[in-house]
Amino acid sequence: MKIEFDIKYRPQIESGEYSVVTRDGRTARIVCWDELDSMYPISAAVTRTDGSEVFPTYTNEGKVVANSGHDLDLFIIIPIANQIELSGDNITEKTVTIPDGFEAHIEGNNVVIRRKVS
Repeated sequence: MKIEFDIKYRPQIESGEYSVVTRDGRTARIVCWDELDSMYPISAAVTRTDGSEVFPTYTNEGKVVANSGHDLDLFIIIPIANQIELSGDNITEKTVTIPDGFEAHIEGNNVVIRRKVS
């Protein structure tokens, strides 16, 4: 499951339990969590299409540019042991773990997982 980047998952990211990708699906490795730039304290190694890496900096929310929807924004991949199966208009229910602070609902033939709004 791909969710918006949230620094509270740092322990799971550092342990390798969760992985990090960009909005457009490129592999990303967090190389620094506490750069001196208070607005962009996170640095990541992002794999380019040619296999080389670029090192953008990010906000604590995983944004390469504050308040943007940039292709390099960070997302977290949370492994799900049991996937939800979609079949036409019918959804076969299986157990899915939704992280704290997120909710899931059905839109058409899709299961959508979003951050809960307070």
